[in-house]
Amino acid sequence: MIIGTNLRAAALAVVLSFVPVSVGLADECGDMRKAISDLYDKLEDKPDHPTAKRCSMMGQALGLLALSRQVFSECLEDGDRIKKVSEGDRVIRNLQIEMIKTCF
Repeated sequence: MIIGTNLRAAALAVVLSFVPVSVGLADECGDMRKAISDLYDKLEDKPDHPTAKRCSMMGQALGLLALSRQVFSECLEDGDRIKKVSEGDRVIRNLQIEMIKTCF
């Protein structure tokens, strides 16, 4: 399913695109990044109905993207933080709009 592949790709790109600020924070941020990546790997697309499947995937991806945004705000240096958080906000807004069109 194309939308599922696109959502997974968008979520993974956002999750994997940050670099920790310092060595002390690197371990903690690395752990958070790994946990989010593990959750990403568990995105489920089980519903049989195509629209339900799409809405389910969007909801899960939206949650992961929102979580990733919070990690960005803690784990990135100032210059990267502003850029990545604004990119994350744009992806989240676009996904919310698509979800509203599709699921409500």
